[in-house]
Amino acid sequence: MTARLGADAARMAYHDRQADYGDASGNLAAIGAVWGELLGTDSVPADMVARMLAGMKLVRATGRINRDDLVDACAYLMLADDVREEHDGTAGAAGADDGHTDGVARRIGR
Repeated sequence: MTARLGADAARMAYHDRQADYGDASGNLAAIGAVWGELLGTDSVPADMVARMLAGMKLVRATGRINRDDLVDACAYLMLADDVREEHDGTAGAAGADDGHTDGVARRIGR
């Protein structure tokens, strides 16, 4: 069950959403810029945007658990990890994604 959840999240993050909305990293950065403007502060970093969206999905999953919310939360966390790796330059390190956008999906065996 957990492996299927991860595979569904990877498909959502790296195929379904990417086909509909384009590059996740760029979209998350754009959302962070808008949020920063709305908050009257600096831009919210893209990885933080993804973690905050995952948190929103987890809040929605309280009480009545909807599997789609769990899949979405996992997908956002995968994207947060990818964006963090891109920013930190850790892609290609042991256990990292060798610089590929779908590295998390590969690590879970997609």
